[in-house]
Amino acid sequence: MKPAKENDVLPDNPFFIRKSIEAAVGTIEDARPEARGTRYVLKVRQKRQIEKLLALKQLIDGTAICIELHGTLNIRKCIVSCQYGLNLPDDELTSLLGSQRVIEVRRFTKRDPKDKKTFIPTNTMVLTIQGTTIPDFLYFGYVRVRTRPYYPAPLQCTRCHRFGHSKKFCTEKEICADCSSEHAESTPCVADPLCVNCSGPHSSRSRDCPVKLAEAKIVKIKVDQDVSYGEARKRHQATIESNDQEPAMSSSPSIKDLLKKLDEKDQENAKLRMLLQNLIKEVADLKKNNHPSVLATTEIPEQLTMDTSEEQKVSKRQRSKDISPTVLQGNGRNSPPLKKSSSATSQVNPQSAPNNEEEIKHTKKNQKKHSHSHSKFCISPDHQNGSNWSDPNI
Repeated sequence: MKPAKENDVLPDNPFFIRKSIEAAVGTIEDARPEARGTRYVLKVRQKRQIEKLLALKQLIDGTAICIELHGTLNIRKCIVSCQYGLNLPDDELTSLLGSQRVIEVRRFTKRDPKDKKTFIPTNTMVLTIQGTTIPDFLYFGYVRVRTRPYYPAPLQCTRCHRFGHSKKFCTEKEICADCSSEHAESTPCVADPLCVNCSGPHSSRSRDCPVKLAEAKIVKIKVDQDVSYGEARKRHQATIESNDQEPAMSSSPSIKDLLKKLDEKDQENAKLRMLLQNLIKEVADLKKNNHPSVLATTEIPEQLTMDTSEEQKVSKRQRSKDISPTVLQGNGRNSPPLKKSSSATSQVNPQSAPNNEEEIKHTKKNQKKHSHSHSKFCISPDHQNGSNWSDPNI
C-alpha cells in the first residue's frame, strides 16, 4: 500500500490506516511500515480479502492510495531436478507449468567437456512460483518431481564489494576486489590480496571469507523462516550472542552432568561389591577344603595348635589310666562287667598328663604280663567324652 501519487504521503496517524483497512476487509494477519512509513506491507491469507484490498482506493480521511501485489514477497523460488525434457526451452516450460503457479523457469547450465566455450543444459532448474507457499511436488506431465528450497547467493556489490546492496544503489568508490585499493578492475593488480570485508589475506570474492559465510547463513534464515533480510540479520546476530554466552554458562556443571557422574559412581560401587562377594566366597571354599594357603593365613586359637602326635599320646595315657588291672587279670569273655565309677573324671587336660608317668608305667607292665589273654576291650565313646567306665565287647 502506497500513496496514489508520487509526491503524496500517507497520514502520520497510524490509527487512521488501521481503521481504514479493518473497515474494508476486517482483521488481517499482519502489517508493517516500510521505507520510513512511506508505504505499508499488508499480509493476508484469504482470497476474498485480497480482492477487497485491491479494490480499495482511499482511506477514511480521504487520502488516495494504491494497493498492489508486492514484487518480491508474493513469490517463492524452489529447485527441481527432472531428467526428462532437457531440450525444452525455458519459455515453453514456463507456459507448460503455468497451471501449477509457475511464472518463471531458469535452467542451470554447465560447460561442455568437449568444448569449454559452450554450455549445455542440465536437468536442474530454478522455478519461480506465484504465492507465499511452495508445493511439495510438481508434475512434469505424469512425472512427479519433488521440490527443494532455493538459497540464493549473498548479494554483493561489484563496485565496493560489500554485502547487502547492488552496484545500482552503491554510493562508494570503486575498489579492486583483490587488494581493496582504489583502482579500476581493468588495471592489473600486483599487490598482496586483502579482503575489504574481514581484512583477511584473500580476495573480497573468496568463498572462504568469514563475512560471506555469515551472509550465507543470513540468507538461509531468511528463506527458511520467511522473514525480511533485516530481520534475518537480527536473528543471526542474536544466535551469535547466545553462543558466546554458552561457554561461560557451561563452566559450572549442570544437573544432567551431575546425575551422569552419580550413575557412573553407582556402577563402580556395584562392580566392587560383586568383586568383594566373589572373594569372600572363594575364601570360604578354600577354608572348607582346608587349603594350606588359607590355614597358614587364618588365625587359630592357642588351644587348637597342639601337635597331633601329642594328642595321640595323651589319648593313649588316658585309656591306660581308665582300664583297671583287675579287669586285665580276668578270663576275658567270662569276666564280670565293670562297674561305673562313682566319681566321673573330667576332660583330659594336656598339661596335667605328664604327672601320671609312674601309673602309666605300671599299667604297661601289667599289660605285658597278661598279654596271653584273648579278651578284647572296646572303649565306649562316652568314655572319651569324660565317663570313667568301659564295657567288654563279648
